[in-house]
Amino acid sequence: MNIVHIIEVCIALLFLLFSFYREWFGASFTFVIAVIFLAVCGVITPEEVLMGAANEQVMV
Repeated sequence: MNIVHIIEVCIALLFLLFSFYREWFGASFTFVIAVIFLAVCGVITPEEVLMGAANEQVMV
């Protein structure tokens, strides 16, 4: 994991915190936005995204 990925993860975490605090979006939609952001940036692979989406507890 390089420094760029670390910064991208920090950005995603800050987005999650602010979104939950300000209630910009629902919790599920906020989670999906963060996962898509991490997938587009290459922090997580498409396979990892699909494995997470297949788990019912993650997407609830």
